[in-house]
Amino acid sequence: MKCAYCGKNNRPGALVCKRCGIALPLAKPSDAPSPVQLVKVDESTESKTESGTGSIETGSVKKPGKKAAFIGTAVILAVLAAAALAIVIAVNSGSIILPSKNSYSVFDNSVFFGGEPFSPDASAVKSAVTDLDGSNAAVLTSDASLYSCVNGINTLIAKNVKGYSISAEGGCIVYSDESGLLWSFDCSAEAGAPVCISNDAVKPGFSVSPDGKTVLYSSEADSKLYANTNGKIREIGDGLVPIAVSNGAKHVYSYSPNDNSIYYTNSRGKTSFIRSNTAPEIFLNSRHDELVFSTYSGNGIVQTMISKAGGEAVEICNSNDVVRPVLPVSGVTIHDDSDPFDIVTCPFKSFDGKLFSGSKLVLYSSSKGAEVLEPNSIGSAAASDNYSTVFYTSEGALLKRVLSGAETAERVADECAAFTLSSNGRIVWYSDLGGVLHCMIGSIDKTIAVGVERFTAISSGRSAAFICSGSLYVNKGGSPTGTYPCEGADAADIYADASVLYYLSESEGWKVISELGKRIDLSK
Repeated sequence: MKCAYCGKNNRPGALVCKRCGIALPLAKPSDAPSPVQLVKVDESTESKTESGTGSIETGSVKKPGKKAAFIGTAVILAVLAAAALAIVIAVNSGSIILPSKNSYSVFDNSVFFGGEPFSPDASAVKSAVTDLDGSNAAVLTSDASLYSCVNGINTLIAKNVKGYSISAEGGCIVYSDESGLLWSFDCSAEAGAPVCISNDAVKPGFSVSPDGKTVLYSSEADSKLYANTNGKIREIGDGLVPIAVSNGAKHVYSYSPNDNSIYYTNSRGKTSFIRSNTAPEIFLNSRHDELVFSTYSGNGIVQTMISKAGGEAVEICNSNDVVRPVLPVSGVTIHDDSDPFDIVTCPFKSFDGKLFSGSKLVLYSSSKGAEVLEPNSIGSAAASDNYSTVFYTSEGALLKRVLSGAETAERVADECAAFTLSSNGRIVWYSDLGGVLHCMIGSIDKTIAVGVERFTAISSGRSAAFICSGSLYVNKGGSPTGTYPCEGADAADIYADASVLYYLSESEGWKVISELGKRIDLSK
């Protein structure tokens, strides 16, 4: 059974991929009806099951013996248990949207799809952004041309584009032209054309609802904030700047530069005050109805808070610095600029039960409040895709913590300069302060190479690329004897997406790492 995530061929009937640990779909026999049919988990409905009966031919059938009946019952129970397990796995990870193997990825203003870097025309890519699952991308080239990229097909949307944003679900791209007019493009339309949202110039910075049907913007003419839902325009308030809007404009968050405050407006038009003195970074959930932000409270104290559907802001952390959401390894974020904020949409349906790191490592839940897992300052942190394991650096050390019941963190290494985690949380690549590259699989820590300047690893953790003494190498399997030189590659930088390793050639741009030399051991 081939894993749709990493491409590994697994034995028939396997429940999880032996390479990346992602749950595999259950195989249904083609020659017999199945009493249970799994339905793909939908984000809005959590999980579904459908049951039905197949047609059974009548005729002479030999009655099974007790042993055969017992085995048949055991098989059915095993299938049902496996189905239940698959549903539990899907529900537990259902609040995290992960990119697929052939999704778009964006790094350093470069775009990659299907294992190849690309530009939609002869011009260089100026900037790009994807939706949360990486399936659709909006790409702006250096000549100010905007493209919609869906399944490897590029569509020119407009030229002379000033600003743009993509909806979290990827169905819509909104942009402003050189005259300041606002336009919307339906990415799902085969031969669609942009639709003008505002005939008057709008201010820079606008927010798009996750489904792409509502756009929140400020008018240049009267400085009022408006929400346009399928052509129906609703006035939100005067002197406000867009932060976020949910589907149907049921929840609207905005900012007032006049009093440096965040406000919330509900579907009935009632506006309420949330908080003032806000730090310049705001985080949104995928539904755009939850807001995580930090406020300066004086005396060097920073409060990081969460507001759900405009409810009273609740404290996540009170410290001398902000804390930010810890993202899953394969998680994608969307960044939007709306002066004076950098607004980040995260791959979570809710921030409830999620980790936050910065001055501390904090696990927040609405039922239990905030639990401090690590009181010391966190350098960097990343969680496995199912959000069961977190790796983080603190005071120079690399630590691991399993969130289900573990009371203390496991110390992985005393010194850590950088690390990369696999999607299932079982493999971690890290370099120490002396430039020694390690690969730790489970509890086995192996030295891969010394004098490493930079490294990266694909999300399965089974392959990594690194630059050592100015030369490019690839390691397969995390073993000291699994290193191969990339002869002739002038690597200025390296990058990995879900399944492919790339290097930046100073003469040819981004290229896929493919040509490998004779195996070499660099661990000594």
